[in-house]
Amino acid sequence: MSFLDRFTNRNNRRDSTFGTEREPQQQSSSPNYTKIGAYAVGGIVALSAAWSSFFTVGETERGLLYTMGKLSTENTQDIKKQGLNFKIPFIQSVRTMPVGIQERVLDKVNIYSKDSQDFDAKIQYVFQIPESSLIDIAKKLPSNGQIDSIVENNVLQALKDSMGKQEATDIPSARNVAVAAARNNADQQVKAAIGIGINSLTMPNFEFNPKFKEAVAVTSQMKAQAERARQEVEKTKAEAEKFQLKYLNFQISNYLASGMKEEEARQQVVRNYERAVKRAKDTTEEDLFSNYLDSFGRALDPHSSFLSRDSLEDFNIQMGLSLEGIGATLSSQDGFTVVEQLIPGGSASSSGLIEPGDKIVAVGQFKPSGEPADMENVIEMDLR
Repeated sequence: MSFLDRFTNRNNRRDSTFGTEREPQQQSSSPNYTKIGAYAVGGIVALSAAWSSFFTVGETERGLLYTMGKLSTENTQDIKKQGLNFKIPFIQSVRTMPVGIQERVLDKVNIYSKDSQDFDAKIQYVFQIPESSLIDIAKKLPSNGQIDSIVENNVLQALKDSMGKQEATDIPSARNVAVAAARNNADQQVKAAIGIGINSLTMPNFEFNPKFKEAVAVTSQMKAQAERARQEVEKTKAEAEKFQLKYLNFQISNYLASGMKEEEARQQVVRNYERAVKRAKDTTEEDLFSNYLDSFGRALDPHSSFLSRDSLEDFNIQMGLSLEGIGATLSSQDGFTVVEQLIPGGSASSSGLIEPGDKIVAVGQFKPSGEPADMENVIEMDLR
């Protein structure tokens, strides 16, 4: 007898005690919703478990099983292949990973050059994921890491570092070299991170911002103008060398006309230029400054001039009539100091040791004791 029947009989007996009769109630025929709900929940759980036991793997993917969050696929043979596969529900999970040749294209990547000019570039790179390396790669990957993101981050960083070493105006010509260096760098970084390499990396096209493009155009025009000027200088230089050759021939011809032999004439011209070079090298900053101030003064007033220290000394000697010397007029010929003429009554004339046409090669004074002092070489020395 059910609990409901016992409860009904008890109520009937209790009513008869108080003088009333109650007809026994009919047993309810309504469904038991509790049992139905329990069966439904159980069915749903069973269906969910059955559904989660299966998973599919794509054609270019492979699956690795994780048990309680840890990698449980240990052998290459256990890697899940393309198609429908089975796993233990609620205990095991699957991680699908791409395999084979992978090509990625980034349509717009912002990059900065060494001189802080930015440009947008299209990037293409290819890498390969061998199926035999999936387990090793999975062990190196972070729990939430993805192969694509790791490869992309390393490729972009390597490319930005490589392009960051180039001036913006040099990128068009140095692009291939810089991209090759970036590929090598990215290849090393990705291999160190997850054990795979970068097969290729290219930058098919790029575009600078409009302001920089305008600046590059101006720079290109300036370079073209500079190149034309250089070519003009080269042309002028060639013409100058041609004129110089004619002038050298003219100088040698003058010496030949005076009866000098050709070899001697050539050596004489060489010595002339050597002396000119020596005078140029011996010119001091004070000489240049004096010449500049003298030219500046004469440009303002033809009767004004600037006197350097040596010029002022010569001026004072002339004005004071206090010239002291050997009493001879001197000139410079081929680097030698030559006596042109003797001044009557002067030291040179009185000594009888010097004649016009003599070459002075060294000078010195006698010591108080009468002994000759060290002589100073005056060949190639300028006359004041």
